[in-house]
Amino acid sequence: MHRLAITIILSLAVTACDIFDDDDTPVIQAPSVNAGADQTVNEGAAVTLDGSGSSDPDGTLTSYAWSQTAGPNVALTGASTATPTFTAPAVTATTTLTFRLLVTDNDGAVGIDTVNVTVNNTVNADPMANAGPDQTVVEGTAVTLNGSASSDSDGNITTYAWTQTAGGMVALTGANTAMPTFTAPMVAANTTLTFQVTVTDNAGATNSDTVDVIVTDTPNMNPVANAGADQMVTEGAAVTLDGSMSSDADGAIAGFAWVQSAGPMVALTGANTAMPTFTAPMVAADTTLTFQVTVTDDDGATNADSVNVAVANVPNMNPVANAGADQTVAEGTAVTLDGSMSNDPDGMIATFAWAQTAGPMVALTGANTAMPTFTAPMVAADTTFTFSLTVTDDMGATNTDSVNVVVSNATMNVTISGKVTYDHVKHNIVTNGLDFTTTTQDAVRGATVQALDGANMVLATTKTDNLGDYSLVVAAGVPVKIRARAEIIQVGPPSWDVRVVNNTSAGAAYVLDGALTDSGTVNSTRNLNAASGWNLGTMSYTATRAAAPFAILDSIYEAVTKTAAVDATVVFPPVLTNWSVNNRPATCAGGNAAGCISTSNYDTTAIYILGATNNDTDEFDGHIIVHEWGHYFEEKLSRSDSTGGMHGVGDVLDIRVAFGEGFGNALSGIITGDPSYRDSSGANDAAGFESNVETNNAEGWFSETTVQALLYDLFDATADGAADTIAFGWGPLYNVFVGNTYRTTAARTSMHAFLHQLKADNPGSAAAITALAAASNVNGTDEYGAGETFLPPGTVNAGDILPIYTDIDSMGVAVQVCSINQHGTFNRLGNRQFLHLNIATAANYMIQANGMGGSDPDMVVYKNATIIANVDNTGNATTTQALTPGVHIIEVYDFCNIQPGMGGCPAGGNARTCIDVTVTRM
Repeated sequence: MHRLAITIILSLAVTACDIFDDDDTPVIQAPSVNAGADQTVNEGAAVTLDGSGSSDPDGTLTSYAWSQTAGPNVALTGASTATPTFTAPAVTATTTLTFRLLVTDNDGAVGIDTVNVTVNNTVNADPMANAGPDQTVVEGTAVTLNGSASSDSDGNITTYAWTQTAGGMVALTGANTAMPTFTAPMVAANTTLTFQVTVTDNAGATNSDTVDVIVTDTPNMNPVANAGADQMVTEGAAVTLDGSMSSDADGAIAGFAWVQSAGPMVALTGANTAMPTFTAPMVAADTTLTFQVTVTDDDGATNADSVNVAVANVPNMNPVANAGADQTVAEGTAVTLDGSMSNDPDGMIATFAWAQTAGPMVALTGANTAMPTFTAPMVAADTTFTFSLTVTDDMGATNTDSVNVVVSNATMNVTISGKVTYDHVKHNIVTNGLDFTTTTQDAVRGATVQALDGANMVLATTKTDNLGDYSLVVAAGVPVKIRARAEIIQVGPPSWDVRVVNNTSAGAAYVLDGALTDSGTVNSTRNLNAASGWNLGTMSYTATRAAAPFAILDSIYEAVTKTAAVDATVVFPPVLTNWSVNNRPATCAGGNAAGCISTSNYDTTAIYILGATNNDTDEFDGHIIVHEWGHYFEEKLSRSDSTGGMHGVGDVLDIRVAFGEGFGNALSGIITGDPSYRDSSGANDAAGFESNVETNNAEGWFSETTVQALLYDLFDATADGAADTIAFGWGPLYNVFVGNTYRTTAARTSMHAFLHQLKADNPGSAAAITALAAASNVNGTDEYGAGETFLPPGTVNAGDILPIYTDIDSMGVAVQVCSINQHGTFNRLGNRQFLHLNIATAANYMIQANGMGGSDPDMVVYKNATIIANVDNTGNATTTQALTPGVHIIEVYDFCNIQPGMGGCPAGGNARTCIDVTVTRM
């Protein structure tokens, strides 16, 4: 087929006039314009116009303006630069395009020139298939065919199609790629496999080539058994045999079989493993035990080796009896003796024997246990009871100790009870700020309450119930004050330990004290209320803000108790929550200790809450408190891969940040029962913002608002649209978060990873979950988001966003990914790229990230939830790691898009820098 060529004619007009004043002094000289030489190109070619030869004899050029004046219109890229580009259009005959260049100098003078570009019609040439060189491989090895040298002289290769034409059939992976793979089959003799690749160019022309792969048969080599070095241990010691150094030169060890061949018989645990264990027997004299290990390789060949374990006789040491500390108790109380601190330095305590040796006789319950009990008898005066404890060790040796229990004659007691509350300042639902006129006194739940004497010695301790009520028994007629501590502690399971402290006062605890008054002779009531400190008359804080720590505490109490309701065995690690009137959104040299906490946050060690008035204070913003507790929950009980950083509604975020922040927002609605997420701020905290976590704008898998709405829809029973047909409640969602599969998956934390596990846990609801996710523009089908199709609006290059994970192998073939700043820097989508690497064989692998265009590539290598390499240096990044079988994730990024403005980086990062990544087995 013949095509016509189009010619584009450009004319050059240069004005070069010197302007003189009356004294013939030159004033302004116009610039000299040069639009470059005329060009002749083929249709479809990339064309660069060149006005860089333009100049200004008396100044500098300030602007370039290119425009097309003749020929079929083309799209000029960089029309305001010296060297714009375009793609030559397809033409049916030779055709001329004409372009005009207008330049302006620093005096405002202009000049014009034109240039012609002639576009030739071309006839398509067939592509050239190249199936790569013939190969010779060993049976059972991974083989990669290589058609990447195929080419098309006048276009590009659009498709590859590999087929096997000879030899025993194998399963080709990636038969439509340039480099498919397969595993060489086991053969009885050298065998040739033939493969054909057919390539198709962009004009539909095809060409084929073939390649032979010779698979060689390899005779099996016997394995080598290694039972480890001989050992010398003492009787009673735990012993581990070690056959892990056994090896197979041409395969792998498939099985271990240990047997004892000499010495007193012992019970081997794990006799079919590389490292079985047993307990060295008690012996009357030094004795040698012999063990043999037989290893079998993956071809059924075997080999054996033996090891000796010498067990040394050790003379017995007597046990040490410890009857516990002396006690003073009131008559009529339950008493527990405690011999649990007794010990045997070379064995164990076999029996306990308690006996009473002084005082009126009492009935001991459990006299043959470590901790027997009795009831203190009624006495007319303080009386001492003495008990002896004899312990016997596992060799029959004994030892005795004694303890005294003083039973005191009881004095009169009284009960002090009451209610502990705090001022709960609500939000104005119009302004979203705090409304002090609607303050209520709410119960302080689950908090520690103490009775103290005048010297602050603790007389009795309890905790408030769900209504804030407490009750304490103290002696009558003594000075007592009641103290409520800003802490909730429960020993379970379920168990928790949450304390609110002052980070700007060396971590001092917050307490609420009542007055020191006589306990009296009758029961009494003492209520405590932690006041907000706000003065409605002056509209300002004029007193201690005592309510703040208890408001924070109550939000967290709601979180731990609602979680314990779905998991009665949960054990929450202790957490400190730091609040101070000095905590402000600032940075300073003193950091957290000076109150410069930037924002309310969880920093992997503790929670920090803002408290600076007339700026931003969050103690009454319950959703903020639960959000930050949610980050603690992720880090301690689940998993968090988030990079952190600033974020907000509408941001296009890194998948880990979108999920972490969206989860925190959704959890605040789940725990508080209120989907309206409010954050007060500003003067008197009278302003603020509100975001309803139930509102789903379907912004996509990279949006925290989509994550929060989708998680909340999975939780609540309110149907939001036709796709919202499920309501799990908190329990099933919690089970995913704390489940081992989700916590150890190779995929980074994201909406895709969470939904994948939720569907696996709840297969009967999988279709409904998929439909709800699709309605939110979350379309990935597995934990890696495979098949995801939704892109952020205005995406420049879809390949920089999808797929979320790019596959890479360990054959040393470069895979290119690009770091972009289209949506911002540090924690935005596209700043960091993820590669999926599946390691089949344990070995050392070199991982390289080579930057292009002046980029500074860095990388992080993960195995499941663990970082195994973090390469952050100037220039290209390289690391060699011993990788084990399984999926690894490589995170690659341009340093300038993570730390813009640092180390010579542009203030806004780099628009798009590409990085070649290779993984090579060493």
